[in-house]
Amino acid sequence: MKWQNKNVNFYTKLTKSRYKNRDIKKFAHQNLILPDRFAIFLVIYEFLIKRVLITFFAKLLLRAKNESENRKRIKVVDNVYNNFTSKEYNFIWLSSAFYLLISFVPVIYIVYILNLFASNIPWFYDFVGKDFGAEFSSRTLGRFLPGSQSYLLNIINDPTATFSIKAILPNLLLFLSSLYISSTGYGKLVASSNYIYEHYKMGTYWGNKIKGLFLVLMVSVLFWAFATADIIIEKKINHSADYWLNIVIYFIITTLFILSLLLMLFKLIPSFKLNFKSIYKGAILSSTPIILLVLLFNTLNQYFNYDKFGGVVGFFFTIAFFINWFVYFMFLGITFNNAYYKNYISTRTINKKQWIF
Repeated sequence: MKWQNKNVNFYTKLTKSRYKNRDIKKFAHQNLILPDRFAIFLVIYEFLIKRVLITFFAKLLLRAKNESENRKRIKVVDNVYNNFTSKEYNFIWLSSAFYLLISFVPVIYIVYILNLFASNIPWFYDFVGKDFGAEFSSRTLGRFLPGSQSYLLNIINDPTATFSIKAILPNLLLFLSSLYISSTGYGKLVASSNYIYEHYKMGTYWGNKIKGLFLVLMVSVLFWAFATADIIIEKKINHSADYWLNIVIYFIITTLFILSLLLMLFKLIPSFKLNFKSIYKGAILSSTPIILLVLLFNTLNQYFNYDKFGGVVGFFFTIAFFINWFVYFMFLGITFNNAYYKNYISTRTINKKQWIF
């Protein structure tokens, strides 16, 4: 019995020693401050997003006449940054970026269909000329994506072709499949916006999909309208002699298009009522870095040739990079509008009466 007691006592001492050493290691680990190799990047990110971008636009768009309004503005800045940098928000905007990338295909396809329709209207054809379709691919898309006309839809191979089934059918399957996926993406934008604002309805699957299809059509028509306006204005100017004037006109119309696009999306995407006052601040915040990104792309395209990476591959990665940042800053604007709405207007949202909205 004595040897058994000795074994038990030895085991008890060994167990206590093991847990004691474990507690010492745990205590030492908890109090050990290890340097973070990437901490400097987090500091830079917080400075650029919170201290520069969000704070600057908060001071510009939210006037504080007294200390109470100043505290409310500071609360908006903190809410925007804390929510936008959370893992939950990162998952939301990243999941939407892929679907919006796919939506680029049906948007461009619809624009070309509208060009074919418009080119067969006599007075419009006489006004814009016979090379209107080629002008869209070279003047509008070519500045942003050099050589895009060589690997986009085959429908532009003959810009003067009349509208016919033969011009549409070759890419009809691609158009319908991408339209289905992109409508799902815009439908997810509806659910995401409702979730961010904490609306009591997220929307149904098919209801959001139908609304997403409507949003794809609206984006396409808006893009076609601004692209047509840019082509018409620049064609009325002798662009060979006034190159910089054409560039200025191009960026003015691009700025108006991006701002109008964001205002339209911020107004139509949610399933609840939002007036212009509650959305234009976020649209201005989102459009500013997006416009700077367009300027950067346009400048780099003058010095880099994407064809050396392969036309389709270069086209895909360029569009993917741009849309990724476009969605990123768009959700930053949505987050800003949400913080403004909750702190300045109301904590409740009112459902829209129209079923499609």
